[in-house]
Amino acid sequence: MRCFRGVIALEESEPFGFAYGLVFQWKTERRFYLKEMCMLGRKQRGGVGARLQADLMKKPKAENVRQISFGTGRDTPAKRFYTKLGFEIDPKVIIMNRRLRRPAAK
Repeated sequence: MRCFRGVIALEESEPFGFAYGLVFQWKTERRFYLKEMCMLGRKQRGGVGARLQADLMKKPKAENVRQISFGTGRDTPAKRFYTKLGFEIDPKVIIMNRRLRRPAAK
């Protein structure tokens, strides 16, 4: 069973940041996959992202989630942000891509 979890940051009823993902069963443990986190540029570096993460993790922690995972760019501010929050690069995982060709024009 997969369960959606999400949080949103508001200022005077206007959204300026969000984070969401899914709780799912993987082998013998429950995990959380962070699908997306986004913040307006002018709101970054103010601690709101860390608070969004903390709020987002409250329910999965209570549901015995044992691991959080997500993908991000190698040399990006996002990588530095998540490292500060205690996330590590998993040496056992790689991301594989395959580009699809467009159909030939008729």
